[in-house]
Amino acid sequence: MKRALVLAVFIGALCCPQSFAAIAHASTGCNVTGHLVPSTNSFTFSCTPGAVNDAIVFKVTCGEPSTITAASLTASGWTITSLSSVFGSTTAGWNASFGAIAPVTTATTFTATFTGGNVCGNYGDWAADEFTGNDATGGTTTFDAHNQATGSGSCSVNVTPANANDGVWGACEDTTTAIGSGYTKGQDDSGGDWTEYKILSGGSGVAQTVNFTGSGTYNVLAVTIKPAGGAAPPSGFNKRQKIEKLDTP
Repeated sequence: MKRALVLAVFIGALCCPQSFAAIAHASTGCNVTGHLVPSTNSFTFSCTPGAVNDAIVFKVTCGEPSTITAASLTASGWTITSLSSVFGSTTAGWNASFGAIAPVTTATTFTATFTGGNVCGNYGDWAADEFTGNDATGGTTTFDAHNQATGSGSCSVNVTPANANDGVWGACEDTTTAIGSGYTKGQDDSGGDWTEYKILSGGSGVAQTVNFTGSGTYNVLAVTIKPAGGAAPPSGFNKRQKIEKLDTP
């Protein structure tokens, strides 16, 4: 009986990994938005991450009547991954998305810089949302899919997550009045620009629609965020010890 019991425990440990916390939107941290009229093609904003290794996704915007050809987001001590290249139009503005893994829990200043045109003379804005329970690798491993679009009417774009149980994040630069079905509202800059998110159950390889209700010329961005992997074996678990115990009468 003892041998059979230990064998069952051993097989269970091999075939049935422990559950792990799902990805979730952080209740505190870098959940921020704002807008201003910049005097140059660069502006700054700040936020304080809630926990080290949380995933933060950003949208930055430059309202410029000339064509913007590139956008960057930087912060001292941070590794920030460019997701969408800059896109948009002279009427919708110019947007880009970025992702980062928080290395600290201290207040951080981010600098958004746009290349091309003169200055972001019409407006500049930003939005960020922080997530917990994410894969902490960073780069396109964590931010495993993205897409973007520009158009007129209500913001809408599809994105296809590369992993099951991803978080899906979207941002709409428009005259936004409602989020999409199944989503939770994130940021609202009081200027018509919102974010939204939802957490999938499964969904790897299945296209998800990020959409908002709105009007006017829009830019919309979508990013998916990979959850952390399975938990490590329990403390003290040792395969060799378990195998040796199988031969104990």
